[in-house]
Amino acid sequence: SDGVPQLSTVALGLSFIFGNLLKEIFESLILLLVIHPYDVGDRILLGDGSNIYTVQKINILTTEARDLANHCVYLKNSKLFHEDILNLGRSLNAVVEINVVFQSSEVSTEVISRINAFVENYISNEKEAWVPSYLRSFCALSSGRATCDLSGGTTHCIRLMHRQPWQSIPEIRRDTSRVMYTLLGQLKKWGLDFRMTPQPVHLETRSFEAHEEEIAELRRGRSQSFMRQESGVLPVPSGSLAQWQRSARGG
Repeated sequence: SDGVPQLSTVALGLSFIFGNLLKEIFESLILLLVIHPYDVGDRILLGDGSNIYTVQKINILTTEARDLANHCVYLKNSKLFHEDILNLGRSLNAVVEINVVFQSSEVSTEVISRINAFVENYISNEKEAWVPSYLRSFCALSSGRATCDLSGGTTHCIRLMHRQPWQSIPEIRRDTSRVMYTLLGQLKKWGLDFRMTPQPVHLETRSFEAHEEEIAELRRGRSQSFMRQESGVLPVPSGSLAQWQRSARGG
């Protein structure tokens, strides 16, 4: 009977020591085995929406991923258990928006119809990249009257559906840029006054691991620069050297 209180005391002490760890292991197992929100190679967007990560390796307690700047990030599975995770790899076809701001005096039903017809013809010729049957346009135009902002501009929004999910961000950005530049070129030919809204910028790293030769070259360059600074000898441009030689010879 004396051993029962001792065992309960030990169990209580162990619960304080390993309780949090056991809780994290339990939440991690539920996330990976039951919920299973991602696989290796998927691009995920967390609840804050600030970064896009590419899953590299899944461990029991952590998930190894890389962001768009090629930084290696370790995400705690127990924290991901409480996060809203958007899986770009499992998402359906990506829908992109193209916004163009026109002067309200130039916006009319005829102009909007010409723009939509041009974009529809373009995506019909690019069936490998776009879904031709999906084209949505929105403009603050009603009964021939356009609603404008304080600067006198009216925004025309065009939505297109890409054949790839948001997992393929480089391809989607590339094809969207082609649509934009083609449309802008046509608007200039029509003589319309317009401006573009700020567009998202995506930086895609070429590889997850830099080549050893490039790293060695960078190290050699830094080493030579450091040695020149330590010795106080700096390289002289060829033009300055020739001018000094002419002055030394007396012109």
